[in-house]
Amino acid sequence: MKTKLKATRKIRLAALFGIVLTFVGFPGAYAENTRHLFFEMTSASGDPVVRLLSILDQQSGEGYGYRVSGDVLRGSLIRHLSSGLAVVAKDEGEYASVWIAQVSGNNIALTEMEGVEALNKKTIDVREGDSASFHLAWITPDKRAIRYAHVDPFADKCCIAVAAYRAKESLDLPPSFYLSNHVLVGRERVGIVQTEKRGGNPETKLSMFEVDSVGGAIRQLTSSNQITPSSKRSEISVAIADLASNFGMGGLRKISGDITIGSHLQPEAEHSWYGGTYIALAHHLNEDMSSLDLKLIALLDDDRGSDEPKKYERKYFSDVSILSNLAEPINAYEGGMGRGGLAWLESSPGHKVKVVVYRDGNLDKSVDLNSEIAGAVSIRKASGESLYWIDQGEGFLPVILLKTSDGLVYQVDLEDSEDFTMLPSDGEVIDLNVWSAQRDVDDDEVAFVLPVTTDGEANQPYLLTRRWEGAYLRYLWEPLRAVQ
Repeated sequence: MKTKLKATRKIRLAALFGIVLTFVGFPGAYAENTRHLFFEMTSASGDPVVRLLSILDQQSGEGYGYRVSGDVLRGSLIRHLSSGLAVVAKDEGEYASVWIAQVSGNNIALTEMEGVEALNKKTIDVREGDSASFHLAWITPDKRAIRYAHVDPFADKCCIAVAAYRAKESLDLPPSFYLSNHVLVGRERVGIVQTEKRGGNPETKLSMFEVDSVGGAIRQLTSSNQITPSSKRSEISVAIADLASNFGMGGLRKISGDITIGSHLQPEAEHSWYGGTYIALAHHLNEDMSSLDLKLIALLDDDRGSDEPKKYERKYFSDVSILSNLAEPINAYEGGMGRGGLAWLESSPGHKVKVVVYRDGNLDKSVDLNSEIAGAVSIRKASGESLYWIDQGEGFLPVILLKTSDGLVYQVDLEDSEDFTMLPSDGEVIDLNVWSAQRDVDDDEVAFVLPVTTDGEANQPYLLTRRWEGAYLRYLWEPLRAVQ
């Protein structure tokens, strides 16, 4: 059965995206046991497109079945949410529009969040909230306004809270190649990065804002108007399209104490949230601006009553380098289990390579890789997005996946670095799509992994599982079965 496009009040798919849906739904009762996972690829023309991996739990002892769609829509995937939704940005020329994609039965519904117009995709950020809600922040095309919304897509009204901040002058944002995002959103927090110059050299500074109901945020405080996240409804509310009507100008309060988080001269930096903690790792100009120092900066913002968050700083030795991307957990804040943080690969002389997982002002875990994997990532050099990790809760250490430049994928055990596995892909892997498979902390199904090989196709997905064998915890790869 061919998937049909489900028209909603604010959908204009044919005019804006101009694509034919090629997703085919699973028949009958199978659809109820299907997980739909959105991912981004690059089309033949070089444009970003969003596709869909549908995974069927047949509950018959035969394992999972799967089907990969063609292009669902043109645009950039901002975040796939654990509720099954995807937040997508589409380039409209002078601004980026924001859409929500959802699979319902054999329909794909696309709902435009009218009123959400951002400068570009790097000025949009989304974070998981509780009970299928999500936090959204963006910078307007005129670079003057910062907007925040805590969105419940299934409620009768779109938002639990909205807030905005209007700057007196245009925000001086970093160039597009610097950092992954120019705005970050947390729980009623928004972080904005801007450019300043010191001695003629550009530096990037972080400004932090918090939602302040006194300042004008729309917050339902009376019983008759109170909105709470609801997961009972399965269809996206048309109230999402009315988001624009909720906005005034107020509700975001700037927290004093901007901090320098890096230099444009080496723009490989990354930043992230962990709870109330902001984390950044980047090169900084030293005091006399004669060289660059690699520094880890953490802003500990757990005390909402303080205007001066605590600052943690660590300077690295000059012979230490970063070999991978700086990665947030794949399942950051999903279902209350996944937590935030950053992880990366760090090298030192003698081909020594370690995985570092950082969270709250302390190095939670730092593990040396064994010689085989260390050689693969330091001699062959990982490039692009090469590190992925999943938080397994407090009972297990995170699962680390490493992709090398020659197309190998390793699963690294942080308990025992000599115990690792390799993704049994038939081709050279150039990209990796990873989603958490866990529904709760005791679930031994860890991750769904979809590799993209050198032919540019995403074909054979795998399920990564964990299993106790006596006192040892083992990880296993299970190929999924294609369903016609």
